[in-house]
Amino acid sequence: MSSREKIVKLGKWGNGLGVLIPTAFAQQLKVSPGDQMRLVLNEQSLLMIPVKKKKTLAEKFAEYDGPLQLTEEWNFKPAGNELDW
Repeated sequence: MSSREKIVKLGKWGNGLGVLIPTAFAQQLKVSPGDQMRLVLNEQSLLMIPVKKKKTLAEKFAEYDGPLQLTEEWNFKPAGNELDW
């Protein structure tokens, strides 16, 4: 059995069954508790695919390390029939 294979036991979880994902697999897939997985049933096999997480605006800003470059001047004057709050 290779390092990409592991035999695990199914456990009862509510009305369904659950599987424990080994830590090494979870780290490699970059998944953690609460993440979503897409299950695909293919004849006699089950494929689990991590659902990509959408990053929050705060996470996107935290990852940005480039310079702040404003390339245009903003005009905050009304352009049409906007409401004046």
